[in-house]
Amino acid sequence: MKKIDKNSALKLLAVVLVQLFIVFSLGAYYFSIHQGGEIIRLEIEPVDPTDLIRGDYVVFSYRGISRIYLSEHGYSEESFRLGDNIYVSLVERSDGVSQLGEVSKEKPESGVFLTGRVKKIRQDTATVIYGIEEYFIPERTGRMVEFRGKKVEAEVAVSKTGKAVLREIYLNGEVWPGSKSEDRNWVE
Repeated sequence: MKKIDKNSALKLLAVVLVQLFIVFSLGAYYFSIHQGGEIIRLEIEPVDPTDLIRGDYVVFSYRGISRIYLSEHGYSEESFRLGDNIYVSLVERSDGVSQLGEVSKEKPESGVFLTGRVKKIRQDTATVIYGIEEYFIPERTGRMVEFRGKKVEAEVAVSKTGKAVLREIYLNGEVWPGSKSEDRNWVE
């Protein structure tokens, strides 16, 4: 058996410690948003419950903010490129659900906003992702998930930089089983 010299062992230990630091830092970052972020509610539209490779999950499209009509906010298709950051200011409706307020290329100085990324642009419509579109559910339950005809909302924690973390899913005002944040491994 080959003996490892002290220098190689120290290098290997340093690499492992750096990787652990990165993983724990990301976990702490998302935990801080989850626990201390501004809590908002968004209307969601489920898209697809299963992927053969990744297993059961639900893909959400957020009503009014996942597809943005650029001309309604003073922008054109040429204003944004794929991968650009887009900032969406939110206003709370009387029912407690947040909806699209303003759209900007610049980070707002105040108020609740989401930082998204332009995924697609077609005919004056930007498709925007916020990092809260996929929600993994218990294994072998994807086919049993039925959201059609129901009022579906997401409780989301938002940091001061607009980063969002999905906390809970509500069906017709009730917490959806399997989405309780204390039961969920939300750091992915």
